Amino acid sequence: MSQQVIKSDLKKKDVGTGNLWVAVCLFAAGAILYFADIVLSAWGVSTPDWSEYFINRGLYLILFAVPMLYCAYIYRVRGVIVSTIVYVVLFGLRVFYEYPNMLPFYKSLTFTAFLLVLGLLIARYQNIRDKERQAMRMVEASERRYRALTENVADIIWNMDMDMTLHYSYVNPAVTQLLGYTVGETAGQKIGDILSPDSVEQVMQVVKEETAAGNQTQNADIARVRVLRLSEKHRDGTLLPAEVKVIILRDSTGKPTEILGVTRLIKKRVATE
Repeated sequence: MSQQVIKSDLKKKDVGTGNLWVAVCLFAAGAILYFADIVLSAWGVSTPDWSEYFINRGLYLILFAVPMLYCAYIYRVRGVIVSTIVYVVLFGLRVFYEYPNMLPFYKSLTFTAFLLVLGLLIARYQNIRDKERQAMRMVEASERRYRALTENVADIIWNMDMDMTLHYSYVNPAVTQLLGYTVGETAGQKIGDILSPDSVEQVMQVVKEETAAGNQTQNADIARVRVLRLSEKHRDGTLLPAEVKVIILRDSTGKPTEILGVTRLIKKRVATE
């Protein structure tokens, strides 16, 4: 288990490093193009067309939008803040070359403010998605733990839809060892197929009582556990005494929706009594 966690952490680290290099390359490409005319001018190369279309008309701002939005998508608010700082520094460095013409600088800051708002919206959306995915992973992990628990205990754990037919919707593998039925055989069975007639009457009485309590919401106890002494039918026809703990699951209105039960055979206890 620990090795799996370590591998998972390393995988996440590798993915994060890869994303970082992509962001760095995008920023570097933008910075190189942004200062290309200054560098070429220093080498004596004239770049009037480049300055006109890329700098004066603000095409570099569109190029800078890509790494900003990418960082907002990958690194959320931190990516937006770092991107904003980088842009302000780059624009400030160019001021020394273009001063006293400050119009491009103000134009750049205005566009950066727009990207900042857009980036924060993207970051917020990603945070919401992260929380939803985390909640989903927690539910899935809880379901795996519950299934691992139910499939490895000695008692029979079962679930039943709350209707007049009372079919089993889930039975754990312990039913095979204790009663001789396979899990597949119990799927869709009625309580009369596994319980004696007297036991069926007891269960039906509990269902009636809990349904009546559900119709009076103030009397419905969602945490109440009913303990019954029932007779379970083995596959070979033998009746085995069992202690069955039953919990009635309810919806928000108090109406019973499902029955969750734990069955334990008590043949030795009954013989002692």
